[in-house]
Amino acid sequence: MFFIEVGFDQVKDDNLNEMLNSMPTTLELDDNEIDQIITAGRILLRKEPSYMRFVENNKGRLVDGAIAADEICRYLPQAACAR
Repeated sequence: MFFIEVGFDQVKDDNLNEMLNSMPTTLELDDNEIDQIITAGRILLRKEPSYMRFVENNKGRLVDGAIAADEICRYLPQAACAR
């Protein structure tokens, strides 16, 4: 069993962390905000050690057509992806 926890507090880039945490929680996000949240989640999950062990133990791989880690960064400031 693998327990995986990710949260915006794990975003190391202060500006990105502030942006994500300042988004409204009224369920009225614009398309750009939704893309940014999804992208942040992908980055955090792919850097989470427990998740990476799960992927490795299950011989996981990205499906054809899935966005690669380096492509994810086009949606966020480059400094955020360098971490």
